[in-house]
Amino acid sequence: MATDKKKNDGSGKLGFAMLLIAVGACAIFIGFLIGQWLMDLLAPSTPTIAFDSQSIAGALDEASSESPPSGSLSASTSPAVTSTPSTTSTTTETTLYRVQVGSFRHRENAEQLANRLRASGYEVYVTPEPYRVQVGAFSQRDNAEKLLQELKAQGYNDAFIVQ
Repeated sequence: MATDKKKNDGSGKLGFAMLLIAVGACAIFIGFLIGQWLMDLLAPSTPTIAFDSQSIAGALDEASSESPPSGSLSASTSPAVTSTPSTTSTTTETTLYRVQVGSFRHRENAEQLANRLRASGYEVYVTPEPYRVQVGAFSQRDNAEKLLQELKAQGYNDAFIVQ
């Protein structure tokens, strides 16, 4: 009677090593996802500022109707508008038109675009998630259309007007 002995060729050790690598990769991926979730949870959100929309819209229209020295809508020469928060709701709401330049899932990407636009002299707003980068605030659509054409001339071809 011959006895069959198993050869130990190391394939069991190789399978175990592959299993450890797969489990490690899954653990790293899950850790990454949890880290991203915590960063989004703990990241400071965009502050909400209460303002009287009628007085802001009127001031913006006055500032935009003045012709800027460079023929551009990007710089404002009028003094800053100060207003107190309104506690009563107005019956007539003013629609503000803005030019949306981009929309992002990650705040860092939106802030990079916003900083480039601010460096060019634009008044930029970044909305909460999804992070939309918007420029200007006009009560008349014509002013927003002028800004849209200016931004498209600078290469922001996907920009569009939002209310």
